[in-house]
Amino acid sequence: GFSGIGIGEHRERHRVDRRQRQMCIRDRCGCGLYDVIAMEEVDQFNSFFEPILNMLGYQGLFVPKPHSPCVMSGWFSDGCALFWKSSVLELVNEGRYSYQQGNQVYLILTMRHLETGKIMIFAVTHLKAGKGVDKEVLR
Repeated sequence: GFSGIGIGEHRERHRVDRRQRQMCIRDRCGCGLYDVIAMEEVDQFNSFFEPILNMLGYQGLFVPKPHSPCVMSGWFSDGCALFWKSSVLELVNEGRYSYQQGNQVYLILTMRHLETGKIMIFAVTHLKAGKGVDKEVLR
């Protein structure tokens, strides 16, 4: 994920240099191949992802998890985001949602393709991680 932190005993083992991770993501998204980019584990939408991707011709929306464990660890709330090339697609409708159980979120966007006028629906979600029947039920 993009959050760059681990929780509990796995914290140090899973820590990756945040700046290095961000530059890799910027380079991958900025290559110009994608009309739509869907992301989960996004924790710096306003301070990193949105400004960088805006400069590359994308617009985006974000939905944070309502009770993110990242906040309890001193970080930004993580969630999911969807970006689109504004020269290719225009936003028609948006929906930002939280699941009734758990702490997970999803985003559904209705978009119009500018060249063809066709309407398309895109969705991204941030499902519960982990193994076990309880996690599987939430997914």
